[in-house]
Amino acid sequence: MEEDDDFCDWIACRRVNELFYEKAPGIGICVLCATRTNLIRQPYESTFWAMTACWGGHSQESSVSHLEDRPCICNKCDIYFVLNIVKGSQACLKEGCRRAIRLSPTLSQALASGGSDVTEEV
Repeated sequence: MEEDDDFCDWIACRRVNELFYEKAPGIGICVLCATRTNLIRQPYESTFWAMTACWGGHSQESSVSHLEDRPCICNKCDIYFVLNIVKGSQACLKEGCRRAIRLSPTLSQALASGGSDVTEEV
């Protein structure tokens, strides 16, 4: 039964993540696995990761601002990214920080209010 619960959680997380999909503006580099994205294989990507922060307040987007290439999350890593955040198992991207990533307060409020216009409210 626990597998069924995990699958239901994963489905819910994927649906939320899909609200943040946008056309990829160009080739990027995955902030989790360092793979270069390919616009042919990955024409769309989620911007959800950029709206998260760790419990220490590190914005994940600013935590990778030192990268030369455009930061993103590849489709392979994106499959479990939101679920890992919900479970508290996704570590902060800032070098030296080991805190878990959480939803930003603005994003949490938008999702709690129904999330119909979540990308406009954040």
